[in-house]
This record gives sequence, structure tokens and C-alpha cells, in this order.
Amino acid sequence: MVFIYLDWSVISQMRSGHHKQLKEILNQPNRIVTLYSTSHIGDILSSYKEDSQRLKTIEEDLEFISSLTNNCFLSNDGKEISY
Repeated sequence: MVFIYLDWSVISQMRSGHHKQLKEILNQPNRIVTLYSTSHIGDILSSYKEDSQRLKTIEEDLEFISSLTNNCFLSNDGKEISY
């Protein structure tokens, strides 16, 4: 099993339709685990505004990261890293 952690900028670009080959490569759940972390959530929420369009975009970002990672979360408690 291969574990992949992508920077939010790459994930955002993938959501915008770029890096189609990378997305295809990552779509192999029996071979590759793509992880997300609280840093990704922080990046998404850093642009939070009380605006219906922005809230819709945030919801779409969260849905995309959920589908890309199959909800696999990378956790670091200072002692160990787990998923």
C-alpha cells in the first residue's frame, strides 16, 4: 500500500480540472491511500465568509477532498502519526 499526502494547492488544482492523470493514478483504492489532515481543512476555511457563494464553494471543496481521500484522515498527536 502506498500512502500519498498532497498539498492543498494540488488538491485545489485537481478540483479545478487540472492534473487529470494524477487523479486517475490516485483512484486505485486497493493500492493507494490518499490522506487529508486538519491543515487541509484550515486551508479551506481560511477563506470563510458569510457569503452564500463562498459557503457553497467551501462545501464543494469538502466534498471533493472527501471523495479524493475516501475520508482517510492523517493525524499527528505529537507522539505518533496515524491514519
